[in-house]
Amino acid sequence: MGDEGLMEWRRSLRRLAVAAVLVLVAAAAFLAFSLHSSYSRYQSNAIDDLQNLTLNLERNLFARFQSADVVLQSAAQSFNELSLPSPGRRDRFTDALNGLRHWLDGTPSIRAADSAGLVIYGEGADSIHPLSVEQRQFFQEAKSSPGLVFGLPLKSRISNRWVLPLARQLRNAHGEFEGVHVNLEVEEFTAMLRSLKIGEHGGITLFNTRREVLLRIPEPPTLQDESPVRVSAPETLQALAAGKTTAIFDAHSSIDHRLRSLMYRQIGRYPVFILAGLEREEYLAPWYREVRVSILFWLMLVGVVALLLVTQYRAGILRTLALAELKVAKQQAETANQSKSLFLANMSHEIRTPLNGVLGFAQIGIQDVTASAAVHQNFARILQSGILLRSLLNDVLDMSKIEAGKMLLDEMPTHLRPVAQAAVNLVDDSARSKGIALNLKVVARVPEVIVVDALRLQQVLLNLLSNAVKFTDTGQVDLTVDAVEGQLVIEVRDSGLGMSEEQVSRLFTPFEQADRSTTRRYGGTGLGLAITKRLVELMKGTISVTSHPAEGSVFTVRLPLATGSACVGNVGGERDGVVAEKAPRLIEPDLTRSDESDDVVSPCPRLSGLRVLVAEDNPVNQIVIQSLLHLEGARVDVVSNGYEAIERVADPHDGPYSVALLDVMMPGIDGYVTAQRVHQVDPELPIICQTAHARPEQRLLCAQAGMVETITKPIIIDELVRVVLKHSRRASVATGRFDGAGSN
Repeated sequence: MGDEGLMEWRRSLRRLAVAAVLVLVAAAAFLAFSLHSSYSRYQSNAIDDLQNLTLNLERNLFARFQSADVVLQSAAQSFNELSLPSPGRRDRFTDALNGLRHWLDGTPSIRAADSAGLVIYGEGADSIHPLSVEQRQFFQEAKSSPGLVFGLPLKSRISNRWVLPLARQLRNAHGEFEGVHVNLEVEEFTAMLRSLKIGEHGGITLFNTRREVLLRIPEPPTLQDESPVRVSAPETLQALAAGKTTAIFDAHSSIDHRLRSLMYRQIGRYPVFILAGLEREEYLAPWYREVRVSILFWLMLVGVVALLLVTQYRAGILRTLALAELKVAKQQAETANQSKSLFLANMSHEIRTPLNGVLGFAQIGIQDVTASAAVHQNFARILQSGILLRSLLNDVLDMSKIEAGKMLLDEMPTHLRPVAQAAVNLVDDSARSKGIALNLKVVARVPEVIVVDALRLQQVLLNLLSNAVKFTDTGQVDLTVDAVEGQLVIEVRDSGLGMSEEQVSRLFTPFEQADRSTTRRYGGTGLGLAITKRLVELMKGTISVTSHPAEGSVFTVRLPLATGSACVGNVGGERDGVVAEKAPRLIEPDLTRSDESDDVVSPCPRLSGLRVLVAEDNPVNQIVIQSLLHLEGARVDVVSNGYEAIERVADPHDGPYSVALLDVMMPGIDGYVTAQRVHQVDPELPIICQTAHARPEQRLLCAQAGMVETITKPIIIDELVRVVLKHSRRASVATGRFDGAGSN
């Protein structure tokens, strides 16, 4: 199984895993919805049961209390009739109370006390040693309340049973208070409450307006006179405070701390309330069983799905193991490629530094007007050899960046015709020296402005044109640019040697050339067309070639045509058609000229009046750049490190500098830090970066440090002059002040 098979297996496993997860999620969602519906159903049923239970209980208790209240009211009326002093009143009223007793179910005791709280009326009353109820809560409350009074549970001293006293006022003919009360059997009430279906942990509480518990199940409170248990759940307190007669809520009991769904209800208009509750855990027990069953089912489903995925995964692992050695080899190759890229970058820096000296001294020698023509010719040969070496170095670095995937495009609206013309101009001298006609034709339907990386497009054109001129001895080379069906079509046709099919098949392979003898005959690395093909593919285009031996060759490039806005400048040296930064045109003297030729260089210095600060630690490079700038008329101060550069800018004894050139690799502090500190002293001073690193990230670092542009070593005089003129500030003759950057 190759990489594609492995990727397909992984995609298949991912799809299966995603499908399995979706199934599990769907099952979980269905079970969750089902459980939610079931929960709502159990909750609703419990509330309905609680409402019915509370309503029935309230009706029964209301009937019981109402009957007791009627008896007490009748007793009060009878007492009022017998209230006049008369012999045997006590016996007659006791008989009246005994008669009223049969109006109530069971055999509750009905007794009455005199104004001193002594029980002297009713069955069991001891006239000689009467019991006193003066301190009882119900007697004290009945004094001030004309209605029915509910007393706290107490143990009767006559019957020795727990009773719930209900009391009303008795007043004699003189308006003096006396009281009457009915003792209802607590056991009778608790038996009735226990008969209700409230579950094992349900609860029913009867309490008064002071929240004192009168009755409660399952466990009655500790029944002690004047020491009642109080209801204190916040929800109950809120219902009482709001004056509600009925309410439903969930709350923890303040007595046994169990969570219940509660129904709160007042019994008629009496000052007593019912609080009936069903324990949530109890009435939701069937739902909890459904939850356990659902979770078990879902876990079983997860297990089945996991087993399926593990089986598929193990099968894939067995196939993946076969690729382990291949992956290791690939990693080793990638590591080697990274090492190669790093090696090439470092070697590029190390080669460019001495090459800068070679090309620099060659350019100085060519511009030496005192030297003979033979000397000029020798310097020209050195310069041409250096140019070739520089070109080979750039090709190797470009190929390395492409293979590492670090070659990025910088697409923007670009004037196409200047780009094509600049490429033709760069090979024009070579074509003329061989007597070859070099023609450019841009069809009228080609847009004026297109969106493209101008530098890379020009690099493609330059490689194709250079190749065509190199392998053409007679005839012509034609560059045609056309627009066909949304594509930019570039055609380079030559009348050169031509190639066979076998040679064409190896044409775009790195370090390969059509003929094994080509390298020895024409030079080159064999990377030009390989780089061209990779650049075209990076721009999402295609390149093809048609060739026959002795009939010339035709290279055709097709690129996507994207038009752009025409608001693109056309200033020399910018991205819209000049490749000075990438491939500056060098001084290439004619090696065949006669000794009498005196026009080696232009005698007019281009940098006259400018004062330049150069920071360079390499002694050879110091001599080169100082000599080149002197030849162009500039005044130059050279320092060997960043500290000296900062001092010179801070104390310009001969006036401020027009521009500064900083090498980025210097001892002490590098060029980036130096640039930042220089700008603290002179914020307006243009700083140009000079470096032997030809990487795009180097330019970015320089820009971030505040440098206006980057010159790559080896330095070419025309490029140096162009950049200095572009960014230098010039002093006004009248004011002595700088009027901004110069133009290029």
